[in-house]
Amino acid sequence: MLFNITLLFLLIFSFPIPHMGNSVYVAIALAIIKLMYKGRLGKLLVMFRKGFVCQLIMLTIGLILLSMLFTIVNGAFEYSRTFALVSLLVGVISSIIVYSSLNMNLTGEGSPVKLMEKLIVYVFVVQSVISIASFVSPAFRAVISNFQFDEEANIADQYYNGIRGLAMSGRLYYEYAATCGLVTIFQIKRILNENSISISSLAILLLIVICGFFAGRTALLGLGLGLVFLMLAKTSVKFKMHFLLKFILIIIAGIGLILIIVPSEILDFINQHLIPWLFDLFLKYFDTGSTDGSVSFNRLNEMYDEVVITGREWIIGSGMYTEPSGRYYGHVDAGYLRQILYWGLIGTFISVMYTLKIFKLSWKAAKGIYNQRLFILAILTYTFVVHYKGDLLSVCRFYYVVIFLYLLSIWQTYRQNKLHSLN
Repeated sequence: MLFNITLLFLLIFSFPIPHMGNSVYVAIALAIIKLMYKGRLGKLLVMFRKGFVCQLIMLTIGLILLSMLFTIVNGAFEYSRTFALVSLLVGVISSIIVYSSLNMNLTGEGSPVKLMEKLIVYVFVVQSVISIASFVSPAFRAVISNFQFDEEANIADQYYNGIRGLAMSGRLYYEYAATCGLVTIFQIKRILNENSISISSLAILLLIVICGFFAGRTALLGLGLGLVFLMLAKTSVKFKMHFLLKFILIIIAGIGLILIIVPSEILDFINQHLIPWLFDLFLKYFDTGSTDGSVSFNRLNEMYDEVVITGREWIIGSGMYTEPSGRYYGHVDAGYLRQILYWGLIGTFISVMYTLKIFKLSWKAAKGIYNQRLFILAILTYTFVVHYKGDLLSVCRFYYVVIFLYLLSIWQTYRQNKLHSLN
């Protein structure tokens, strides 16, 4: 278990390690060494030729080539999005290598899917503990800053007053927050599958939510959609009510514990800075009956209202993802707008189809299993919703590595079940 969590932590959070390089490459190196030691390197090479794994790679390469085509056709020759898609391909390949080296001992888990869900959740629990420690201890945060990219860490120092940028991660803001929200839905599914509501499982859920607090407000959408998923799931009303009641009690107990053990200066900081920032939209609405006072929310909506898109851009975009200054093309960072401005509705449709296509096998494998299909719909819906804020869909390696790992576990389970049925 420790090996699995360590390897996934290095892979998912892709942070710099002093004198060693990016943690992703450390994860790949450790995975290959393990495969060589176990004599399974040949099986990895065979795995790359298997149907679903090969399809993941080929579809991602197809996105890269299409990205190059759109920018060439438009005469822009601006390849920043192409490089982002190359990074996505690195995410695919590294996920396959690392996944193949994991200790997939299914004792007590039942299937690779359940084990992968557990591992993903535990990795984010570890990150949550790191973030909380960084928030409480400036000395610990100084150590963690060595495992962050300078540009990301500087943003935290200049703009967020110790609220964000506390994780041992290569991404500290939107992508990280969106992924925390995704993992929140995973944990709610795990509780639903267990058909029991333990204090430990709810505490884990709360830790992931807290992890999202230090990443960005986008993470709250994951909690909201996760609760919708639970309410629509096929289980008893009694179970749903017990879940909500116990989770509220856990939150109250957590707040009480904070009030008892946290120093007064940190409590003052939480009240004066963290809570107003985190719940800005809700506080503005309750105070004034309007969200107009929420600067970030209104600015996002203004982008959609005020953006100017030419007829040509609506169809095939501009081929420009960033400007020579390094700013986003058109100074727009809203997800759907960035894709339309880059490769029009045609490219945006292809981007949507990429994500739907990679989920095709998981949908097929869940035939006749209502809650599993509902879960797939929940994470797809969540992906399309958070893409409204920033460009995440079919391009964000940080977010999609979690999805790739999960889909690989579904593929392995599907293959095992198919072999068993043949035997």
